[in-house]
Amino acid sequence: MFQTSKSASSRVLRLPKQMALPSTGDIGFVCEQAAKVIGRLIELPFSAAQNAQDKEHDFILNVLIAAQGAEPVWSLQQITANGEQTLWQHATTDTTLVHSLIQEYSSKPRTPAATQQATSIATNRDLGNVPTEKLTTGIGISQILAEALVDERSLASGNLKTTPIPALLKTINHQHMTGKLALENKKLTGEVYFVDGTPVHCLVKGTAGDLGIKELITWREGEYRFYPGQKTLALTINTQMELLLKEGLTLLEQLNYLEANGLHMESCLVRKNAMISEEELRIRLGKTAPENVEQQIDFYELVDNHSTIFELLARRPLTKSEWIPIIFNLVSSALVQVSDQGSQQNRLANLKAFGIDETELQMVSKSFLKAETGILTYPAFIYFLDQEYMRYQYFNFPFSVIVFSLGLKKGEHNPIESLSAIAIRRAMQRIAQVKRPVDLLGHFEQADFTMLLPNSNAAAAAAAANRIIEVLSEAPLTSDMDMHSMWSAYGIATIPEDCQEMDKLLQAAKRARDQARHGRERIILARGAAPD
Repeated sequence: MFQTSKSASSRVLRLPKQMALPSTGDIGFVCEQAAKVIGRLIELPFSAAQNAQDKEHDFILNVLIAAQGAEPVWSLQQITANGEQTLWQHATTDTTLVHSLIQEYSSKPRTPAATQQATSIATNRDLGNVPTEKLTTGIGISQILAEALVDERSLASGNLKTTPIPALLKTINHQHMTGKLALENKKLTGEVYFVDGTPVHCLVKGTAGDLGIKELITWREGEYRFYPGQKTLALTINTQMELLLKEGLTLLEQLNYLEANGLHMESCLVRKNAMISEEELRIRLGKTAPENVEQQIDFYELVDNHSTIFELLARRPLTKSEWIPIIFNLVSSALVQVSDQGSQQNRLANLKAFGIDETELQMVSKSFLKAETGILTYPAFIYFLDQEYMRYQYFNFPFSVIVFSLGLKKGEHNPIESLSAIAIRRAMQRIAQVKRPVDLLGHFEQADFTMLLPNSNAAAAAAAANRIIEVLSEAPLTSDMDMHSMWSAYGIATIPEDCQEMDKLLQAAKRARDQARHGRERIILARGAAPD
């Protein structure tokens, strides 16, 4: 990154010349410098020349922010034998667009006639009502742009609560207005450019074009301003206004439906049928939205019954206009339900409302736990397993059990060593971080461990076992432990997939674990285990 240098004028800051096209990072830095002193022109000279004799590839990138809250105004000048010739001027916050324009105009030499034509086109496009006589009086183009911005006034402004975006878009369209609609919602901003009432470019929160328009329609609060006459070189919208409004309003209806069902970014999605096959899943999703079944299945596979909407979207980034229809289809098809587990503060508030102190509950829960490891004792685990089995008998809720062994194995032919007490406790703490709140972690028989997963099939249990392997492999459990010696084996059994009796469930899980202990696979499902 280049460094700034002092200028003799406080209104102009010329940065050192760089011998390459500005990157998007360079452009962002230049814009930051302009924002530090409102009204100060920042100049970045650069060369796109292939050799020292090439003098037709020297340029100056200018940027000016004329007033607080105004958009940066950019211009590109080419240095020729006849002096500095302006190639284009453009007001935008989109540094990617500026970068593209620089590449387009500086990639090849321009004749004086072509440069003059480009300047004329850019001036007519972007300066609007600036008197043409000013362009020939020696006044700098940046000063003209600054005056144009200072004199600029928005034609209309208002609040989105009283004037919803769909109504706003219809008004601009019906009145054949040309200009820029700028919108602000909390910390988000958006802009839509119109030519004769037709939207030609939209940018909102990194989303451009048709998707950006549809996302804006879901905004129900914020402020807007319309600036007449402003134009852009970007053309990102390809759909007619009527269709955009129709699709945007559908998106808004779906969002309202989800919110009525309690959806917010801290909500969880819970699978309503853990036993559903992929074929049945495709059939049910195909009835609601057959055009993107694969994307919906891909998202459905992320649903683990405890991750929040925010966490799911962090793993699989989607725009608002993409994830709203997906979740709407999953909820309306009764494949998932919205669950609000609530914050720790809400949970404590509820306990106090019942007249119960949290410490009393902690005393009860501690009676089920082994002090050295912080997980359920073996008898406590069997008690909760019996309770889950009764839920299956009465309500047909499926559930799975993982029986697993942990240890150290230093070499392929060496015996398995037990983990130290501190290593076991740290392992259980890590596992507790990745399991669902409803899953129960406990001891199994003398030296093994187990996990009970309510409302889960074998595939979900296998995914949980893989998460355990990952979290135990992130770092050594103790300072003297060799990560390569960490060893584990997992056996999984499910009711009713593998059996329908509790004793047979545990036997099947143990048999699968034993096969994993002596084989190459670390996770074995009961249905794939060899018979006794």
